[in-house]
Parts: sequence; structure tokens; C-alpha cells
Amino acid sequence: SRGVLAVLADGMGGMTNSGELSQAAVLAALRSFPQAPGGTGETLASVAHSVLDMVQKRFTGSGSGSTLVLANIRGGKLDFLTIGDSRIALLRDGALLTLNREHNYAAMLRHQAALGLIPWREVAENPRCRALTSYLGMNGVSLYEQNRPPMTLLRGDVLLLCSDGLTQAVPDAQLQALLREGGSVRALTKRMCAAFPAQPDAAQDNATWILIKKQR
Repeated sequence: SRGVLAVLADGMGGMTNSGELSQAAVLAALRSFPQAPGGTGETLASVAHSVLDMVQKRFTGSGSGSTLVLANIRGGKLDFLTIGDSRIALLRDGALLTLNREHNYAAMLRHQAALGLIPWREVAENPRCRALTSYLGMNGVSLYEQNRPPMTLLRGDVLLLCSDGLTQAVPDAQLQALLREGGSVRALTKRMCAAFPAQPDAAQDNATWILIKKQR
């Protein structure tokens, strides 16, 4: 009755036990989902609360960090909730659209530049651009994205949940072109794996993604 739940958590490099935190976050989400309230918007809010409660009890003060993407599909509609800079995107009519805002300093600086508060060059030059402004493990998560109302999915829509390791290695235009080729999610995943550089940069982050395609 609650549909399908997809969960992605990307542990933050350079922090302690972030891989353990990300795995614990996924398990906490999956375990809480069957008991979560069934109302529109309530399910993911309840699941996210369970994840945050677990993180507070187990990882407070540990110096760990992780992003979180939750996607709930039921009755042909999509609810999502995100924390951090991992992405949820939709391919529809050949166009790949990012549905959530990234919680990092670059997004905050772009907003300030658009308001005329800082010059645009600072967005590109600021060394803290990739630092997160919201993530699991920080002291008090107050910044998150949740769509309201749910989005109606159409036949042929493809959802992509991914860590920044994918978007660092494969540009958006290339991702869009790959997903537009169609086929099963297995075939799409093989193409995406093949798109990674044969000799990746030493600083290349690991990449995690989930693909979901609406067949009917």
C-alpha cells in the first residue's frame, strides 16, 4: 500500500566512519518504511525522522557525514526528500531535469550572486564551493528538500538518484544522451558504467546510483 521506496546515501570522504553512517541510514530507512504513516507527504517525513533519530543516537559527535535521497513511488506519483548534494533527476521527453537543490556553498553563493550581493566570479573561485550546508551527522539538520504535492509520473519516465561521484565523472549532457538511448535499466546502467574514464582522476569519488523506469 506504500508503493516502492528507493534510498541512496553517500558517505562523505575525509570524515570518520562515513561509510558506516551511510549504510546505517539506508537500513534505518528500509526498516521504518513498512510502519510509516500512509498519508501523502507523511511517509517520507516519517522515514526521514527515523533516519535522523538513528543518526543522533549512534553518530552524534563522531565526525561522520552522509547525504540522503529518499524516493517513494505509489499510484503513479513520486514523493522525494533529499539532504545534502546527492541528486534526484528525471528524464522526460528526452530532457534530463534535476528535481532537487543541492545543499552546498556553491548553491548558496549562486543565490547571493543572483540577488546582487556578491560578484558571480566568487561562485567559481570560492574554495569552499563543494562544502555541504546540510548533511546527516551535522548538529541539527534544518535544510532539506521535499516536493509538494507529489509529481505524476508518465510512461517512459526515467528517475535517476545519484551521488556526486557520478556527476563529477559524467557531464550532464552526456548523462542525458546516455539515458535517451532507451532500453532496460540494466542496459542503461551498462552504458553509464562504460562512460567512466578508463583512467579516472586520482581524486575521483566513488559513484552510486539508482535507476527507475516507469513502464506503464
